[in-house]
Amino acid sequence: MKNFLFLFLFSLILKSELKANNLILGTPTANGSTISFTIKWDNSWLVNSGPTNWDAIWVFVKRQHCDQNVQTGWLHETLSSTAANHTVTGSQLQVDLGTSDKLGVFIRRSAQGIGNITQSTVTLTLSSAVGTDN
Repeated sequence: MKNFLFLFLFSLILKSELKANNLILGTPTANGSTISFTIKWDNSWLVNSGPTNWDAIWVFVKRQHCDQNVQTGWLHETLSSTAANHTVTGSQLQVDLGTSDKLGVFIRRSAQGIGNITQSTVTLTLSSAVGTDN
């Protein structure tokens, strides 16, 4: 019984500690070859002691032709492979390049901490301007 109670209490502690939630992404706006949106979430973490780890959000862009006469499926949009082309306002977050295929980026805490991420604006640069792939 003691082992079960310990396991149950340990599970509750873990659950209360690791619960990034309430992710809110604002409506994206496109301008030339950039896409911007707001982002915020609760209970984010980046810890450098014990099991060094952090939470992050994987962001990718998909597109679909808007012409009703030319219906196509959703396609991945490639992003710039230059880290400096992707920005985020404030100092709480940073944008990390995803993989070499340029299909997404990670957005994560920029410094050690635990807590809520206030609203920031993320701007991602695409490989080509929006609307140039008719």
